[in-house]
Amino acid sequence: MITNPLTQNINAMQPTSYFSNVIRVFFTFLIIMAAVFFFFNFIWGGIEWIGSGGDKNKLEEARGRVVNSIIGLLIVFSLYMILNFLNTIFNIDLLGFNFSMLQL
Repeated sequence: MITNPLTQNINAMQPTSYFSNVIRVFFTFLIIMAAVFFFFNFIWGGIEWIGSGGDKNKLEEARGRVVNSIIGLLIVFSLYMILNFLNTIFNIDLLGFNFSMLQL
């Protein structure tokens, strides 16, 4: 039986913890999709580089695509590492948005 991890114990969960789980899964999904996008963009740039055939303009475009892919991937992973660092060192969970202190 396949169960959805967000709705597994929905009756036992507080509404704020359910909301924080949804946000955490959404941001994790966005980070994974960005990494996949940059990976395929990097591969496409490599294929363009190989297929440039010595044309200087095509070679520069392909090189720019590869460099931009590497920079984008570094930005995505550094953002993820910064968020984990803040969570570990300062106990600030920006991915979870813990609203338990707002409950009355």
